[in-house]
Amino acid sequence: MVNQNIICPYCHKEIPLTEAITHSIREEIQREFEKELVSKKEELSRREKLLMEREKSISEEISKRLSDERPKLEAETKKRFEEAMNLRLREFE
Repeated sequence: MVNQNIICPYCHKEIPLTEAITHSIREEIQREFEKELVSKKEELSRREKLLMEREKSISEEISKRLSDERPKLEAETKKRFEEAMNLRLREFE
């Protein structure tokens, strides 16, 4: 193959045609890669935000359930304690 060169319009240096073509392709691939990277980062950020919202929602639901159950558990524990104390008192009588 004949070595073909082109002249750079800016520096007027001779550049092998294969280098000019690969440079152009390399730049295009780099732009596509950067565009895809930005897209992936945005998607990741969106998913992260969604997960944080879900986590907050679950945490709030757990807190609500715990605060709803706490009085019931306290009353049940108190009742069992009183029953146990009454049983012991009867045993001593």
